[in-house]
Amino acid sequence: MNKNAFVVLVFSTLFCFIGNAQFDVSFSSLSGYENNINRITDRFLNEDNELLTSEILHQSSFYQDVGAEFKYTKIFERSKFKIIFNPVNRFYFTESSSNRLLLNSRLLYNYNFTKRFQWKNSVQYKVRDQQGLDADANELSATFGYNLLNVNSGLHFRLYKRNRSFVNVNFARKNFDPTETRRLSYNKYRVNIGFKEVRWNRRMLRSYGFTLGFSNRDYSIESIVGNTTSGRTWNYFDASIFYKFQFSDKLLLNSRLLYENRIDKTNAQFGYQQIKPELVVSYTGEKFTAKITNSYTFRKFESLNVNNNELLKYDYF
Repeated sequence: MNKNAFVVLVFSTLFCFIGNAQFDVSFSSLSGYENNINRITDRFLNEDNELLTSEILHQSSFYQDVGAEFKYTKIFERSKFKIIFNPVNRFYFTESSSNRLLLNSRLLYNYNFTKRFQWKNSVQYKVRDQQGLDADANELSATFGYNLLNVNSGLHFRLYKRNRSFVNVNFARKNFDPTETRRLSYNKYRVNIGFKEVRWNRRMLRSYGFTLGFSNRDYSIESIVGNTTSGRTWNYFDASIFYKFQFSDKLLLNSRLLYENRIDKTNAQFGYQQIKPELVVSYTGEKFTAKITNSYTFRKFESLNVNNNELLKYDYF
């Protein structure tokens, strides 16, 4: 094949691939209020033995999100290929030091073996640019900023007409922004299954079901000052039940109860059990969309003590 023929073949292939594709561009703006942005505890005893309360520790602010989404979709006879790029910038009105930028890109590929049996795959690369330490991850002092590679592959199927089930495997590599003293990263391996029952009543959706999952996280902790590297392994088991109720064409309620158990395989110090009920109410109209998300988390560590040998407990709302 000569050079000119090869060039014509390449451009013809690209034209066929792009010609029947769909491009979508959308822009969005979202306002809200975030309490305790850094997710710090209500009380903290500093090095001078001074008790600091939430009035001093917490940073809260109204915020404005400005984002865009660029989407490319190509549909074949049995499969679908999609590319999504979604940058979102959040501006805090009174806590500008916590402003953040999220750059989220995804590749998705679905293949339909039959109407009831699908193979779904995705590759995600996400960058979060934000200053500060995430106090919710205080055991490892993780930074808010990171880059994440996330790979998913799963089989989705129906055991019967109203059923929706899946089996999914996942690998993730997360690198947190380095601090002056160390670098932190982890590899995660996960498998989870899900079962959902779907019912329609007067065109209103009702669905309920459960999920089960197991994860393994291997952390690498590199000390810049001492030039040493250590590791930590945490295993997670989680289970959830959920119920979705559609009141009307525009109003939807989604409730979930999640249980999580973290097992510290390295030194058994940071294992915990956690229960988290959450409720989401969303309204979608022709010109207006609103969502209210509420959750409460109770976390109890299994061997980490505080004053008077009492086990450490966390409450999040």
